[in-house]
Amino acid sequence: LHRVAAAMAKAPRPETWRVRQGDILVKCGRAAEAVTAYRAALAAIEELPPRHRETVPIEKLAREARTSLQRISSN
Repeated sequence: LHRVAAAMAKAPRPETWRVRQGDILVKCGRAAEAVTAYRAALAAIEELPPRHRETVPIEKLAREARTSLQRISSN
């Protein structure tokens, strides 16, 4: 988690690192914190200009975050 936090601090666009942070938090059993990370990633994606937000990698990242949120809420 420290490495992800350091990467987020340096990254001009943190959305990818927020999703990875959520993934790690889920594996650590910290679901509430993971939800916060996934929601932050989705919020960051929404703030992107459409030309960035509508790219295949960003759309895939948003899908991953939404799927992870659904998985957490179903448990």
